Amino acid sequence: MPSSMIGDRNVFPQLPGSHLHLKNPSLEFIKSICKVLSLDSTIAAQVHKLKKDLLRLVGVGEFSEASIFKDPCLSFVLPEVICRKCSSCRDLDLCRDPYLVPGPPAPQWTCSHCHAPYDRVSIEDRLVMYLQQKSVSYALQDLVCSKCTDVKNTNLADYCSCAGSFVTMQHLHDLQKFLLVLENIAKHFQLASLAGLVKWTQSRIIS
Repeated sequence: MPSSMIGDRNVFPQLPGSHLHLKNPSLEFIKSICKVLSLDSTIAAQVHKLKKDLLRLVGVGEFSEASIFKDPCLSFVLPEVICRKCSSCRDLDLCRDPYLVPGPPAPQWTCSHCHAPYDRVSIEDRLVMYLQQKSVSYALQDLVCSKCTDVKNTNLADYCSCAGSFVTMQHLHDLQKFLLVLENIAKHFQLASLAGLVKWTQSRIIS
């Protein structure tokens, strides 16, 4: 691939689940193809040697962080989405679903049986509800001891009786990842209400 294209974001498809800052198409191709080939355990040694040689060609160390395969697309599965036309029901991966048709105003999810578009308003309402539930759960969660994992049962204690410090049961990183996926979905499919709530939640909880 021409060096002028390296680092061009247009080389990589931007999906609702995209979360990595990819820069080198050659490197990503090597990691992806070797990951697929590694599924066959009978050729593990050959795949390892192939990956080592290919990484050397692009100037990346075999044990470097850049050589580790990471799924470039996150997943967000909305369970039991019902088609209004044929009443079929399926779990819908909002980030990876292949049954999409172009807008306007944005790409639309469609039924895999009759190819009718799903109700965007209903899907957005469910996403808003999930976000509200997640935010309340994070705000009202218990604190646990980082050493013995006991739940904090007093309001004034700074440390557990075992001298361990208290931490949240739900990690902030997980909430940030959840909000990032919803933010990308809202932007990609132009869900204005969801986008507004995500932005508000980020400003209140994350900050």
